[in-house]
Amino acid sequence: MRNWFVDAWQFLKKLYSFYLPIRFSFLALAVLLFAFCFSDQGGDILRALAGDPSPRTWVGRLATFIIATDLLAFGIWYWSRHLLRFRPHDRAIDDGCRDPIHEPLPAEMPRATDWSPRILGLFVFIIEIVGFAIVARHHGPYTHVWYVLGLLIVSAAIYLWIVIKRHSLFGVDREDKYTTVISWKGQNGFDNATRRALLMTFLFEVLLFVWALINPVGWWILGVAATLVLTIAVWIPLGGFLVALGEYWRVPVLGAALVWAFAISCWNDNHYVRTSGALPARRASANEAFDAWYNRVSAMPEHANGGEIPVIVVATEGGGIRAAYWTATVLTELQDNAPAFADHTFAIRAVSGGARGAEVFDALLIRRAGLSQSPVTPLKPEVRKMLNFDALSGTLAALAQPDLLQRFLPAALLPDREKAPGH
Repeated sequence: MRNWFVDAWQFLKKLYSFYLPIRFSFLALAVLLFAFCFSDQGGDILRALAGDPSPRTWVGRLATFIIATDLLAFGIWYWSRHLLRFRPHDRAIDDGCRDPIHEPLPAEMPRATDWSPRILGLFVFIIEIVGFAIVARHHGPYTHVWYVLGLLIVSAAIYLWIVIKRHSLFGVDREDKYTTVISWKGQNGFDNATRRALLMTFLFEVLLFVWALINPVGWWILGVAATLVLTIAVWIPLGGFLVALGEYWRVPVLGAALVWAFAISCWNDNHYVRTSGALPARRASANEAFDAWYNRVSAMPEHANGGEIPVIVVATEGGGIRAAYWTATVLTELQDNAPAFADHTFAIRAVSGGARGAEVFDALLIRRAGLSQSPVTPLKPEVRKMLNFDALSGTLAALAQPDLLQRFLPAALLPDREKAPGH
């Protein structure tokens, strides 16, 4: 029994050591899994893609989503293959139970070396398929969901066929697939094609960074689903490079970077609270605000004869764009059916997305008053027009590009994403 336990423990240690160089690929898949399968906001992203009513925008955004998915899947496969071969040091695994064993090499685990990167890349499609299946099951059928599922299944089959048959398809040399790589270049280093691929990836990431820095709103062209997947995809080779660098230097680069970011977080924050100007000398109390509201409403013609005056207090919670749309829709529906609703609303207590919906309601009332529109002009149709614009893609792009880099800079050098040109 003791020998069986020790053998199993040593096997797990060897397995852990073998897969440790590709831990960033596992992290990327975990982020994708949480976003699309366990997050309400991720479900909203998939629903927005599956239920887009405009054929022109839907086709373009679906195409960019499939392309981004392929880039992520092939990126995980490609860099996992090379990182599994990168063994700069012959390390011993010592668990204190038996004599130390050496770190497992690709030639010693050929099936794991071949199939682990393929399966990791395939999981990109599986996660997205499960996410869309959850959307279809729990939120009803959407116009395009089955087309998206079909394309993902076909893309997954093509991906698997290419990574398995690539030797015969592209004439790739099979002799070096288990050869250990110990350096960036040289006789026992990566080949020229791999180094060029990494440099091209760096250039691509710089271009995306500049785009997110200068005009993040322009990312709406891609759509938020493609933006999320593409953001993860471009970080795969960069994260893998940092892991490889840590392996070569024998320093936990990623862990050290996180410690550094935490240490400087007290003085490098580039997020500022905007103000509308000089603050009032003294803010009115709740009683004073209520008295002012009561005096205004009681002077209205319909209350000239006295009587009870209805008072309305609205409370709405958060929940992203869904809460914003629901709040604005309900408030405008009430206003359209009861024109005195806004006048009798004393206060709106809101959080996050609900606050955005309340802002939309207020903005529509102000706009109608400024345009001298008739009070009977319906407001509800205007809600979709205001909230239909994809503002999340640009925000996500800025969050994952310049804002992420800012967390590791010792001072507030990059602009806040909400102040970036184009916002």
